[in-house]
Amino acid sequence: MALSDADRLEIVRLTALYSWALDVTRDAAAVAATFTEDGLFVGATGTASPGRAELMSHLPRTRERWAQRAPLRHWTSNHVIEGDGDEATHTCYILLLALEEGGPRVDRTGLYRDRLQRVEGRWLFAERHVSIDQYPRF
Repeated sequence: MALSDADRLEIVRLTALYSWALDVTRDAAAVAATFTEDGLFVGATGTASPGRAELMSHLPRTRERWAQRAPLRHWTSNHVIEGDGDEATHTCYILLLALEEGGPRVDRTGLYRDRLQRVEGRWLFAERHVSIDQYPRF
């Protein structure tokens, strides 16, 4: 069965919840909760975090690095969602804005490439791969 509009909206919402947890609440558990239990996150530098527990241990180190710089906002757009049943793929642009004195500036741009699964009625990331345009490909 093809994905419904409600499925697509829920996947875009999941992406927004992920960004909100990173940028605003800075809640590692909330970020991890957007993934399946064995979900895989692969960052722009190739660093992989397999599973929620690994992701939760990785996020505080990331936040420590980010604390040395202006706060960031993750903006996503141009969501392309395909799939059927309980499996989907999602690709979207990402724009990171640095909130600096004098106004925001574009910090980085890139793509999210996701594989999702519906688990107990909820869409979750089974895999999230991040590529940043300003970083060399690994």
